[in-house]
Amino acid sequence: MKLETFPSVFPKLETARLVLRQPMSSDEVMIYALYRDPETVRYIMQPIETRAEATEILRSYMADFTNQERIFWTITDKATLAPIGTVCYEWFHTPGLGEIGYDLLPTRRGSGYMQEALEPVIRYGFEDLQLRDIEAFVTPENTPSISVLKRLGFSESGEKDGDLRLTLSRPGEPSSK
Repeated sequence: MKLETFPSVFPKLETARLVLRQPMSSDEVMIYALYRDPETVRYIMQPIETRAEATEILRSYMADFTNQERIFWTITDKATLAPIGTVCYEWFHTPGLGEIGYDLLPTRRGSGYMQEALEPVIRYGFEDLQLRDIEAFVTPENTPSISVLKRLGFSESGEKDGDLRLTLSRPGEPSSK
């Protein structure tokens, strides 16, 4: 199912310290570092082993936008424009509902970057994509991620396949939890 409000032009978002932009081939180095890191992928997949795997992941992220399946941003440091992580919306199978996912390079964790990146992404979801609810699925042991989501207003709303389901509803809207 395609989201009726899916953008035709890739949405660039900015914060005080970050630029969230469309992925590009030069992001392969960051993707390789990110998904090779056992701590980063511990809750989501096996670490990748080759640059070719990173290139293929990046290609799929870029194709997903073209195919209107996912909006996948590269998070960059505004001062240096160096890529430092990713954030995405996906799984628009239920009208008004989107799922958010994200990763950050280990050297950038603990500095508030992810919360800063998620704020405009959430706003974009509610205002531009017209989402009613945003979900995130997090392994219960991933307490830093749970903390970030709760600081942003997400609340636990059940479980799915052993992961916690956290949901944020558009302000002023009844939740479809």
